[in-house]
Amino acid sequence: MQVATDPDSQLARLKPPVRLIATDIDGTLIMRGGEASTRTVAAIRAADSAGVAVVLVTGRPPRTARLIAEALGVHGPAVCADGALVVDLASLRVIRDVRIAGHTASNIVVELTAAIPGIVFAWERGLEWGHDDAWPLAALGRVARTLPGGIIGPVGLQAATGLSKLICHVGGADPDSVVRLVGQVLAGRAEVTTATSPPLAEVTRKGCDKREALEWLCQRMGINRHEVLAIGDGPNDLPMLLWAGRGIAMGNAHTTVLEAVSERARTQEQDGFAAVIETLLGIPPPEVATSAAD
Repeated sequence: MQVATDPDSQLARLKPPVRLIATDIDGTLIMRGGEASTRTVAAIRAADSAGVAVVLVTGRPPRTARLIAEALGVHGPAVCADGALVVDLASLRVIRDVRIAGHTASNIVVELTAAIPGIVFAWERGLEWGHDDAWPLAALGRVARTLPGGIIGPVGLQAATGLSKLICHVGGADPDSVVRLVGQVLAGRAEVTTATSPPLAEVTRKGCDKREALEWLCQRMGINRHEVLAIGDGPNDLPMLLWAGRGIAMGNAHTTVLEAVSERARTQEQDGFAAVIETLLGIPPPEVATSAAD
């Protein structure tokens, strides 16, 4: 395990300048199912004013990522569905959609159903989405349940036309266990990861993850990887954290992320994301600014 050092002192020394901040949402910008702090929103606006692009890179689908982006004041494209989708959230226009081929998706559903008793599925395909009748509502979250347009019924019927992302839920299992179970069945034929909560295994096409999608977007924007700062907390964030010129793990990150990434932020509850951006832009933290004013 690498020894972490103070993220503030590290950021002050790193070059070249950051042109793009790639950030996870849940567990990084916001508590799961919660809202961003005033300090986090201010940090995002400061980055925007400084000409530094802020790009959401999330396992969330476009329909919920859009609501978060609007609340945070984030503009421009976002990477959604663990890299399967790149979407202009303001217009809900899909820029890129990397799908699991229909025959592969169908086989995956059949094999997982046979191998893992009680497994149920949800899916994303572009801007479409749906889930099995037995999919537990609690795992969808409050926001998703209020949005119209979901196709409820056997996922196998949808898989035949290809899926951007397949989401697997196994009742009573922790996220790491679900990923191991699904990964053993798929045996490297697709990417399998998790955002750590709820206990889901998230499946995308082989080679499609947050890193691959972020790299594609950066090339499109004319931004070098060494000009990218990435920050996140979950196993699905790890590929982009290791690819970016600066990869920073939240203090509340999953153990695998903390072991692989030496730069650390404070926890989400301690406004770790905001503190990183303040240091990057040379903005005094609120407690310092308040003391100076006094």
